[in-house]
Amino acid sequence: MSAPLEVVDLWQRHRAEGPAVLSGISLRVPAGEVAVVVGPSGAGKSTLLRCIAGLLAFDAGSIRLGQRTSSPERPEGLLGMVGLVFQGFELFPHLTVRENCLLGPRLVHRLPRPEGRARVDGLLEKLELRALADAFPATLSGGQRQRVAIARALAMEPLALLWDEPTSALDASLRQSVAALIRGVSATAIPQLVVTHDPEVARAVGGRIYRFVDGGLCE
Repeated sequence: MSAPLEVVDLWQRHRAEGPAVLSGISLRVPAGEVAVVVGPSGAGKSTLLRCIAGLLAFDAGSIRLGQRTSSPERPEGLLGMVGLVFQGFELFPHLTVRENCLLGPRLVHRLPRPEGRARVDGLLEKLELRALADAFPATLSGGQRQRVAIARALAMEPLALLWDEPTSALDASLRQSVAALIRGVSATAIPQLVVTHDPEVARAVGGRIYRFVDGGLCE
């Protein structure tokens, strides 16, 4: 069942005595909606996504997705429930495109290989990557690797989806395709949070737009 994504008074520091990277962040993304986070480099946008995805611990606050909650005591509370499309792709170089996308569903959700392969191949077809299913990441262009990262996140059938600069390595036509894909995913009624420096993407996909400055939410 679809549920909103809620971040409540989130604080995060990279060091116990250091300055706060995130300072009391609260935001809400209703199910089926896309929210956008904008702001200068170093403002804490990517850190927020990693906290939500369960990849980075935080010091105070909570993150909620339906009946599930992530907290400082249990930062992995949403692990496996939230998909993250990394800005740096983070693909495994020794695995093919198909195997990169199959890994999460097989290990986390124990999806049988035939069912997982059918799901992944369908996504690769939609993203115009079907012919590259057996290729390795090193042989792909930046735009192709970005689309593989998107397919990998969608293959998990997440309850919420996070995008970290999803169009940074793409040309104009592919940026439009990714924006259309984000809008299409919203039809599945899951909440999505997009970090971007691209004003065209922000206008094309976003409803509510949050602006970060120095780890705080300014508007």
